[in-house]
Amino acid sequence: MILDSAFKFILDLLFPSFCVNCRKEGRFLCVACEEKIIIKRVPTHLPNAPKISAIYAAAEYHDKTISELVIRLKFRGIAGISDVLAGLLTRHLELARFAKKDGQIIVPVPLHKKRLRKRTYNQAELVAKTIAQYLDLPMRADVLKRIKNTNPQTEISDRQARRENVKNAFACARPEAVKGKTIILVDDVATTGATLNECARALRQSGARSVIAFVVAH
Repeated sequence: MILDSAFKFILDLLFPSFCVNCRKEGRFLCVACEEKIIIKRVPTHLPNAPKISAIYAAAEYHDKTISELVIRLKFRGIAGISDVLAGLLTRHLELARFAKKDGQIIVPVPLHKKRLRKRTYNQAELVAKTIAQYLDLPMRADVLKRIKNTNPQTEISDRQARRENVKNAFACARPEAVKGKTIILVDDVATTGATLNECARALRQSGARSVIAFVVAH
């Protein structure tokens, strides 16, 4: 632990963090800019995600600061931003008065193994780990697999094409782990909800009692 702290201190000296919005040194999101983000107070429902009981989305993706944080986490290799996004999500869960229950497990939306090798980490899993610690719930990254290397949803604008892109893209690898459970899917962004819905379909076909979703932005 002491070595980890010392290593982090050295990294901070060599590669200081800057606010993605105002460029103030010290954090990826400074306190002043964080306070400007509107955090939602209620969960939402997406018509294209009927397999999801409720979606807890912390903020709007069109918020410039939110979108910049997500882009840097997903496409620029800044894994530390996951803690910032998880923090925004936990604030939303508090405002929305989310109450954990017995029989819930947290499952990150998986990347295909080819994309994982390229990115070196799954951003959804990083956020999910922090949320699991916050809620004191088990996190299982091994129960859901992406079996199709689909095109990024961000590159597809048509809603129907998005649904077709991820259709049958996921499979449950551990049915015994989800049977009778309420699954909390965690991802960074939900737009149409197509990806979340396909994940939920695979989980429910394998015996999950219900599926809800936590995302940083919608």
